[in-house]
Amino acid sequence: MRSKYGRRFGQGVASIALTGLLSAGFVCPGGAATSSGIVTGSLRIFGGTAFAPRSGVPVAGRVVFKPSRGATHVLEVGKTGQFKINLEEGTYTSFGGPPAWGNECLVNGGKPFKIVAGHSLKVVVACVAL
Repeated sequence: MRSKYGRRFGQGVASIALTGLLSAGFVCPGGAATSSGIVTGSLRIFGGTAFAPRSGVPVAGRVVFKPSRGATHVLEVGKTGQFKINLEEGTYTSFGGPPAWGNECLVNGGKPFKIVAGHSLKVVVACVAL
């Protein structure tokens, strides 16, 4: 039982949402192309009550971007659930959640996704309440 939310949640929760790869075409000052991409997104809780919105409820917590190589990036996310981060080109997994959830919330169902230099990616870190 997760006392902070007053409901019982299933094990192995999480999944969803690599919502799209959008062309951004940004460059560094001086015209040199960058080797990074921008990730924007939100941390959201889906389900739990009949009155929960289909788009999920934004929540404060932590979001982690773990590359296949290199340093892990950890973001603290405010109550709007919104975040934005510049990441080096590469393959990543992402997870996190509000404090009571630990790292049970996932991007893309826990599957790896690619960051492409010069592009932006919109993601949802989804916490699924059963």
